[in-house]
Amino acid sequence: MTSSRSAWIFAWALLAPAILYVLAIVAWPLVETFRLSFTDASLRRTYDYVGITNYAKIFNETFAGVIWRTFTWTFFSVSMKMIIGTFGAVLLNSAVPG
Repeated sequence: MTSSRSAWIFAWALLAPAILYVLAIVAWPLVETFRLSFTDASLRRTYDYVGITNYAKIFNETFAGVIWRTFTWTFFSVSMKMIIGTFGAVLLNSAVPG
């Protein structure tokens, strides 16, 4: 076996656990959530496919208000955390007398 082929196999051996981790922890739940979004699934075991009905319910008039409040809350919440965090970082970075 050549040195480059050995290095290639070694690299894939190191990457394989990370790839499996991403597939198991990120990709599978993402795909499953997308699939379930087309059903009327709840905590019961049986469910029926309802197509895009769930998405049609999301984009009604009352949902727009909920989205606006969520974005507003998120903006102000993150802004305050950034301001407080920056203030704390400046305090910690300043010279302490003594």
